[in-house]
Amino acid sequence: MYEHFTVGDTDNLDPGAIPATSDRVGTFTYPAPQAPEDNHYFLFVHGWRMQPWERRAFAETAYKRMWHLGYKGRFGLFSWPTEFIDNPLQFGENFYRSERKAWLSARGLLHRLNILNDTYPERIRVMAHSMGSVVTGEALRLETVASPNTHLLRAYASSQAAIAAHTYD
Repeated sequence: MYEHFTVGDTDNLDPGAIPATSDRVGTFTYPAPQAPEDNHYFLFVHGWRMQPWERRAFAETAYKRMWHLGYKGRFGLFSWPTEFIDNPLQFGENFYRSERKAWLSARGLLHRLNILNDTYPERIRVMAHSMGSVVTGEALRLETVASPNTHLLRAYASSQAAIAAHTYD
């Protein structure tokens, strides 16, 4: 019941293989907007150290909670190839490799936001969790560099961001 887009729905993709465009996962796609509530799009960007099934579970939980609170718009998940390890304290490089992948995944997110903006102009809301804020923040920076007077998002919530707040100054 939601769309899923990715630049690598895995936990072992080489950073050099992260594409600048995103692909759709599965076949579910929303029909053209018919009702006013169909004109709103909420995109969730997951955080660090999540296996593919966990990314979907987080998105499904977010979508269900929003639905129960009255949200009737469209919902999507943007996944990127964060690495996974059972105990990150045993392997500190895991965080740094995943962070590099987060920065590199931003172009794919920007690609998807531009596509979504064609259908939902200025009605896209993004919530990024943890290192997903690196992906989203860099995508927004790239958007600003490419088109300083364009605004793809109506709102952006960075939840437990794994990035310094002054990055957004």
